[in-house]
Amino acid sequence: IVDMRTLAVAYRTVNLPTGVELRRGAFRLAWAGQGTLVLWRLNVAGVVVPGVWSIDIGDGSSRLVDAAATGVSVSTRSIVTWNREAATGIKVHEPGGAPRFTAVPTRRVMNVAVTARYAYVDAGGRYAVDLRSGQVSGPLASRARLVAPDLLRLP
Repeated sequence: IVDMRTLAVAYRTVNLPTGVELRRGAFRLAWAGQGTLVLWRLNVAGVVVPGVWSIDIGDGSSRLVDAAATGVSVSTRSIVTWNREAATGIKVHEPGGAPRFTAVPTRRVMNVAVTARYAYVDAGGRYAVDLRSGQVSGPLASRARLVAPDLLRLP
């Protein structure tokens, strides 16, 4: 763990979820805020393998967030999961993994882009979901595009 204010490095032992071996497969980690990392695995084609976990960096514990998720987007205040194969909408979780709410529950979700405040959901129509209140706006105008923020590497 690197403290970006001081650049101090700290090491933690993490208890990985049962059956997760980092040497087997491609994994992704993302910061979800409040001392939590989110872990998920990708298959050879780069598709999410069902199962998303949260890891508390303070005590090293892990928690299964969504066993059926085949998609995940993470902000510093929320974990958003969905299943591309089923019309179950999105599930929004607290950074530690506790469920917060479900939105667009009858829609089959293909993609989600998140910011700190909103999830932009592509589910046939495009929807904006307030990650705090759960309020759904949409479907948005058909010309609306999902734009995912990206990280910029500085020299």
